[in-house]
Amino acid sequence: MKSKKRRSSWSWYAVKLLYESTITGEANKEKIDNHFSNEFKLYEERIVVIRAQSSDHAYKKADEEAVKDEMEYKNPYDQLVKCRFVNSLNCQELFDNEIKTGTEIYSRLFKVPIGEKIEKVIETYCPETLPPKENKTPFYNFLINE
Repeated sequence: MKSKKRRSSWSWYAVKLLYESTITGEANKEKIDNHFSNEFKLYEERIVVIRAQSSDHAYKKADEEAVKDEMEYKNPYDQLVKCRFVNSLNCQELFDNEIKTGTEIYSRLFKVPIGEKIEKVIETYCPETLPPKENKTPFYNFLINE
């Protein structure tokens, strides 16, 4: 008797990835300007869409793709910037099987005390949306040297 192969269904998943960028080497003193800073390390949170058979499969595929996106380059101060994949942080199966305008690819829930002001919620859970507290441009050190 011939057995039927059961084909599992494929779904779309949103996988949140974390990358870390570090700078090594001495800055070219002739190129140092008012944007230069050696006070920061840069992290990137990236959400990618993956077609997979399960969340475990989506994590595996996302990790494989994430490693391919690692890079090294010189910044405007002739220092070496290394962008490395750190880890997959989260994976969510999408509700829609078709990706189109308006498709929700990621959501995050916050458990917040009743009466908490929206300003505090944003400051606590979405600090990246707030204006910088200093005039320095911390991302400038991580730009590609052209």
